[in-house]
Amino acid sequence: MNIDFIGDIHANYNKLKNLLELLGYVYNEKLNIYTHPENRKLCILGDFINVGLQNEQVLDIIYNMHIKNQIYVIAGNHEYFLYSLFKKTETNKALFWSFLQKNYFTIYQEFYNKKDKLYNYINWIGNLPIFLEFGNVKVVHAFWDNEIINSLKSLNSVSILLEMSLNDVSFKENINKILIGIIHKYHQENSKLIFFRYRWWDFDKNLPLENMFIHKCYKIPKSEVEKVDINSLKVNVDSFVIFFGHYNLQGYPHLTHPLRCCLDFGGAKGGFLTAYRWNGEEFLSESNLLWV
Repeated sequence: MNIDFIGDIHANYNKLKNLLELLGYVYNEKLNIYTHPENRKLCILGDFINVGLQNEQVLDIIYNMHIKNQIYVIAGNHEYFLYSLFKKTETNKALFWSFLQKNYFTIYQEFYNKKDKLYNYINWIGNLPIFLEFGNVKVVHAFWDNEIINSLKSLNSVSILLEMSLNDVSFKENINKILIGIIHKYHQENSKLIFFRYRWWDFDKNLPLENMFIHKCYKIPKSEVEKVDINSLKVNVDSFVIFFGHYNLQGYPHLTHPLRCCLDFGGAKGGFLTAYRWNGEEFLSESNLLWV
């Protein structure tokens, strides 16, 4: 099986189109899908909506390809929390659109006059998994932990996981960890709250703890490092390949680890929409990264 994994699209259809063409995919205008002459498959690592201004185009193409079995798709935190918002306001759609305007403004703008179409896409999101396994290759949006994943295998769809999390705090925490990773909250004086993200893919490199937390261009203060619960940083993974997104890494795309590959380099935020062309190799190669 040969798969092309693509990081966070965030409603940037233009970059997605350019990346697919770079990967050799051909557009079928009649079916509104992309196919590859060598029968390669695509896998989207979540967070394909929001931020950018082309939600409808991205949803159209991914949805059409998914229902025609031309693509693998997992939900990221943006899809999961949109579905959660939709379900919480199920009996009050005016409230849903009010929340949407505040938290998903680009989707609000694009779909305000196409509400039924958006509802159809949200219901489809409810059936998406939050992780996938292709033998020794694993796919998740933000964080892989064997113990957590094994506990979710029979529950792996957004709708079921959300329902299970409503009355179980520890279950909800595990879902959040898979979707947004391990974070440390830091309150700057007279400023905003910063969520530092833990570089779990580098946990075995014995880096100083202050270098293991990232947030765009911010560096975690040493005073905050002392507050970190070391036990919360435990990572349970085996020697298999893991593809993930979420972390909005800075600079040119690079291989984050021979087995743990982040593919989010800020594609919709001034960075690069990034893919990894996997051909069955046991250890990943920097040469298989492509980006636009």
